[in-house]
Amino acid sequence: MSYRVTVQPHVGRKIAGWGLSDGVLVEVWINLREVLPTAPTMFLRRASEPFDGMNFEFWMVDPENRFRVHSFAFQAVYGQDEETILIVRGAYMRREGV
Repeated sequence: MSYRVTVQPHVGRKIAGWGLSDGVLVEVWINLREVLPTAPTMFLRRASEPFDGMNFEFWMVDPENRFRVHSFAFQAVYGQDEETILIVRGAYMRREGV
């Protein structure tokens, strides 16, 4: 079954406001639009933190600074058609150092 991911407009604005470099920003969108839809049951996890519900979480080392790690979490819900995954909330954390 193929799934479609829809990022709610307020989440898209939030992502844009994080001030990510172009390379990191591209990876965020690749994870949301290409990775998650391939196997949502594998990537979505029930959690209470950072959001209570189904969470899609991933992290990456910054390609421009190997001492910087970016962590992302997105809350997802299935649409009524059960083929759409709606991204309804997002959180971002950056760690510096080893």
